[in-house]
Amino acid sequence: MKNILKIFINNNILFTLITFIVFICVNILFCLFLLNKYPQLVVNSKISIDQLTHTYSYIVNSIISGKGYVTKLDIDVNIDFFAGRLPFIPYFISFTYLFISDNFFIIYIIKNIIFFSLILLLLKKIFKKNIYILLILLFIFYNPYNLGISLLIVPEEGYINYLIISLFLIFYSNIKHREIYLSLLLSVIYITKGSICFFVYTFAIYLFFSEKKKLPMLSIMICFLFWSLFVYQKTNKLITPFSLVSIGGVTLASSNNEKFLSVYPLESPDVLYDEILDQNLKNTKNISNEFEFDKYYKDYTLNFIKNNLDIFLKGFIKKLNVIFFNIKRDAQLKGSDNYNKIHVESILNKVLFLLSFFIIIKNIFRGKFSKIDNFCIIFFISYLFPFMVGFIYSRHLVPLYTLSNIYLFIYFYDKNYFLKLESYLNIK
Repeated sequence: MKNILKIFINNNILFTLITFIVFICVNILFCLFLLNKYPQLVVNSKISIDQLTHTYSYIVNSIISGKGYVTKLDIDVNIDFFAGRLPFIPYFISFTYLFISDNFFIIYIIKNIIFFSLILLLLKKIFKKNIYILLILLFIFYNPYNLGISLLIVPEEGYINYLIISLFLIFYSNIKHREIYLSLLLSVIYITKGSICFFVYTFAIYLFFSEKKKLPMLSIMICFLFWSLFVYQKTNKLITPFSLVSIGGVTLASSNNEKFLSVYPLESPDVLYDEILDQNLKNTKNISNEFEFDKYYKDYTLNFIKNNLDIFLKGFIKKLNVIFFNIKRDAQLKGSDNYNKIHVESILNKVLFLLSFFIIIKNIFRGKFSKIDNFCIIFFISYLFPFMVGFIYSRHLVPLYTLSNIYLFIYFYDKNYFLKLESYLNIK
């Protein structure tokens, strides 16, 4: 067994080939699992665009049918949302569907091979030796739940996880053209998910002041300019840097109401959408603009928080519990088989996350925190901030948990904890 592992580790071509084969096989098995559970995802081997969740079905169908970039909410509102979702994922799926393949398996595999290749390329540039690349890949993908979320083509966490891994690795490294790669990745992250703008801004500011790097900030400004011009052309409304999309208001309202505490976190606040909309129908039925609709529900949320601070604080505590301690399955349908059941993968996530959290806090108190400590602190605070006002579930935490896993690997790597394993295998 040792000799087989030595051959695998020491031969670069064999290592890379087998790594890709294993990853592709994992993708195929995951696709088969999805199809077994949700056969409606495929129609005659083609991916069923209508089954894409989180409003992506409408927008992707609009793009591939030539109607342009527009979506509808999965709620009973007769409003066109041009800024409902940021453009990276819809155009990525549409481009793959139109110009490469409409096959369900191929779309999934292409998406994941692209991002996995980026991570593997970075790992080879940074760590050189295959034993370390293998170990960090195990740290990243060991958890079936995290891997499953990463492999999805929607929602956004299936992209954010890969992108944050890549951003962290580039930030940790000293590779050539590092500033350009950081800027490109930050730009892609920026146009992937609206709420992550808080992290992108904070990290770009950090790079500007700590490393005197201007390009990341400039790249984000250019992305915002193009997106805001598109939105203005479609809606005649100017957006702000902290309100890139127009669907946040109703989400916030569903997580800031009297019934939120009774459903969260075991159920999703999505079950409260229709009730919230019905309660406010008289005030919103004449609204025809997406940003007026969004502003109404944001104002509704702020008024609720002001008048019900105790409910908000109780909800805030529940969200902290979801991040640090909850080990039950969340966002389930009441009465389903998984409702109120233990989630083993969450236990694994929580243990490693708490360990990395403890190490970072220890480094802060000792005054010995490094740049990777700074990255994790920035990501932890700025990424979680919008979720703490709304709601957060296990899938939202996958990028955070994966980041903590990589942090632990680098922490042990920098302290030479893996040298004995390298010596045992006689790694070249």
